[in-house]
Amino acid sequence: MIASLGFRKELPKRPVNQDTIRSALLAFQSILEHRISPSTRNIIKKSSGHARRWLKDSGDTPPGDILSKFITQMIDTYFTLCHPEIHMIEKISRIARKAAQLADDYPDFSPLYSMLFEYTDVMVPISKVLKCKKCFGPNAYNISLPVVDNDAFWIKVKQCLLLNEKNRNQLPLNYIPMDRHRLHDRASHMPPGESSRIKSWLARVCSIVGWDVKDIEWQIINYADFHESPCGPRMFFRTGRWCHLAKHTLQIREQIDDLKHTSGRDSDFSSEVGPYASRVVDLVEKKWFRALSVTGSYEFSDVALSSIERTRQGEYNYTPSVCRDFRQKQLFDPAELIVTEPLMVSRPFRYGRQQRGSRRARKRRAR
Repeated sequence: MIASLGFRKELPKRPVNQDTIRSALLAFQSILEHRISPSTRNIIKKSSGHARRWLKDSGDTPPGDILSKFITQMIDTYFTLCHPEIHMIEKISRIARKAAQLADDYPDFSPLYSMLFEYTDVMVPISKVLKCKKCFGPNAYNISLPVVDNDAFWIKVKQCLLLNEKNRNQLPLNYIPMDRHRLHDRASHMPPGESSRIKSWLARVCSIVGWDVKDIEWQIINYADFHESPCGPRMFFRTGRWCHLAKHTLQIREQIDDLKHTSGRDSDFSSEVGPYASRVVDLVEKKWFRALSVTGSYEFSDVALSSIERTRQGEYNYTPSVCRDFRQKQLFDPAELIVTEPLMVSRPFRYGRQQRGSRRARKRRAR
């Protein structure tokens, strides 16, 4: 993930002392439990060595820039190191909701929105981040899930969001509603306080990661349960209809170009949704085709050739288990989606623990 414009807010300049160094080393240990790139791992390991030596010397030597940067990295950009995909998710989830709102306001955009729908599904990486036991476990942010973690977890969160009439009225029209009868029937079985607990949890974890909760709600409502669009890119990919995927990709590009001309340079489409859509088309083309011409002729990439072989072996037959596994396969590589807009800042490592401890202490004293 490349962030050329940095963060929207300036990161704080923390003092270098024993407390901040120890906190940074705790964050460092938690970060190492994640899958991070070897180069990042080596850099922060080297900096942690400086931090430990400084503590061992009882702070007799001047701290220097290395320790100051180490503290900022470990504490203030903790989530960026553990889950660098959070910035890609921030961008795609924001664009997904904006695109839906555009489809509400401008009917001409609806065909392109339908074609982009499966490309704006980032529910799988969202779930991976928000259910990370290392980050939300007792050694880091210490936030437990609001309901039992099973296959129905996100469906229950979706029910909670759609039960709220105000919430539903604020949504763009282009969302996938749950069956109304089922929704009200399940609502009567929701234990008291569960709905407020779910909403409170979601708002809190989104704030910590650095996401707009409304964008994440939109993802959950649309993608909590998997829907394969008829004649959509996932169906073409699963069934090995590569010529259809090539045609679909070219059609998206044509519609993007048409809307750029008709919507104007300063429109929401041209300033945000259009550039994202163009990047996605480029990444889809890069992953599956060596060459894709405007005439519809194409050459397969190595990834596509490998997938074709598995399709011939019957690996992608349409069964519930295959569809669940298939959703894990990316239509394009999200890590290559270059984010050029300013990024949201995550909350510092262990944010909120001290405040909660202070509140509990005040309550004990009041008794």
